[in-house]
Amino acid sequence: MTKIKWQKKTASLRCRLCGFEGSGNRTLRLVDGQGFVVAPIECPRCLSLEILAHPRDFSQTEFETDAYVESGAGIDAIASMVCSMPHDAVTNFLDVGCGYGFSLAIARDMCGWSVSGFEPSLLGSAGAQALGVEIRNEFFTPASELSHAPDFILSSEVIEHVPEPVAFLENLRRQMSDSCVLYLSTPNRTVIS
Repeated sequence: MTKIKWQKKTASLRCRLCGFEGSGNRTLRLVDGQGFVVAPIECPRCLSLEILAHPRDFSQTEFETDAYVESGAGIDAIASMVCSMPHDAVTNFLDVGCGYGFSLAIARDMCGWSVSGFEPSLLGSAGAQALGVEIRNEFFTPASELSHAPDFILSSEVIEHVPEPVAFLENLRRQMSDSCVLYLSTPNRTVIS
């Protein structure tokens, strides 16, 4: 059983986003059923949250993957992001953190684009097989080589999970041509604040 304890404390922080060093606010402490502790610290300068000090290996079980797919997985939001680009403006589409790969299937089938994605979890492996799309079952790193230069890169609800967000953005930028469009999205944290 997950336990949440709301608190008002300060904690030492070196913000990976803006570089602030000092005290940040800690508003909760969460302990999951396996004893893993999550205690986010808010940066007072840029208001970003450091959720985990170090990356945690995590992958869904087959049951969780099936439940995600069967529940609809937010396909309407995914389709909206993909279809925000004019179809004739894109040839090569890349989704970094593509999950099951619904964005790739939509871009391929509805728009006719060449598609590829990165997803290190079991969702990516399952989706690549089920949807017949290219999903590299790995993290997107500076060593990642792309088969085609993308015209459109989507990375939805990923940047808040990477340990070095600025380096992640710099890596994305290195992959982009001058005409490439990058579409980033993050959860609306005011909903939970």
